[in-house]
Amino acid sequence: MIKALEFLKNKLYSNNKKIADNFHELNESEPGYVSAIDGGSCIIADGGCWVLAKIKTASVHYDKGERLPGKEKDEEVYYTVIKDKNEYSHSINTLKPEFNNVRELTEAPAVTMKTLELRHALKVMKSMPQGSLLLIDGLLKSDNEGQEALLERIKKESEKKGVTVMGLAKTFRHAVNGRSVIGSLIKERPSGKWYYEPVEDSDCLVVKLHAKSGYAYAVSSFSHSEAKKALPLLAYYSTDPALIGYPYPLLKVDRDARVSSHEKHLEKNRLRIICKKNKLDFIEYDEKSTDMHSLIDKQKYR
Repeated sequence: MIKALEFLKNKLYSNNKKIADNFHELNESEPGYVSAIDGGSCIIADGGCWVLAKIKTASVHYDKGERLPGKEKDEEVYYTVIKDKNEYSHSINTLKPEFNNVRELTEAPAVTMKTLELRHALKVMKSMPQGSLLLIDGLLKSDNEGQEALLERIKKESEKKGVTVMGLAKTFRHAVNGRSVIGSLIKERPSGKWYYEPVEDSDCLVVKLHAKSGYAYAVSSFSHSEAKKALPLLAYYSTDPALIGYPYPLLKVDRDARVSSHEKHLEKNRLRIICKKNKLDFIEYDEKSTDMHSLIDKQKYR
């Protein structure tokens, strides 16, 4: 292991060039209205050339720290996608199957989940008050033309409503001077709360939302000036001791949207019952094309 670590050190960290001093102090926290959107998914069955998944989208709403009831219902769908050679088809007829960038068929439900999240965000925004913040899990980037069109609609609606839209990424793999930008910034400025702009070769801001937090996050928006105005509001919602420095509306909506391992187990059992009752034995046979890894993992073969 030490050789692998020395390779990292010599390759990435021998450069003594300092990161640019683009730190800006974050203003005092301000209360206000925030809605947060997230999605979750799990694959229930993998038949080799098809997958069956469960996809959930959810939203939460807060005003001055208090949770409010939402006007838009959380949604869940059972979703199938098929790949025949290089052609995809899926069970949501209101969406074009656009999976040109996926490497594996099992990645397709996550792409569809993101599209459904953006649809949900568009619905939620229509009832949000002026001056509020719509927070989306993940950066505001598209995987296909359909998502690009949805983001454009969200942008236009946000300008019309006077709502700031912000995407926040828990994972950010961007590098500056050969080093992780997040790691470099936290090492350079471990205390206080701040935002960093501009980030070299990126249209994101990096923000540390609480003085006692050891983490910073990348955020994207349609307007840097609007995003910077909304950062004190984001900091206001980042004081929950459960995960200090992370916006708790995103923490709460993640719990609502997440498909837990227990829920996935229940769905698999439900699938077996449905297949037996409806004589859908092809499901079990098709799954044999992909389930050997899981059998070995369970040590059924020694």
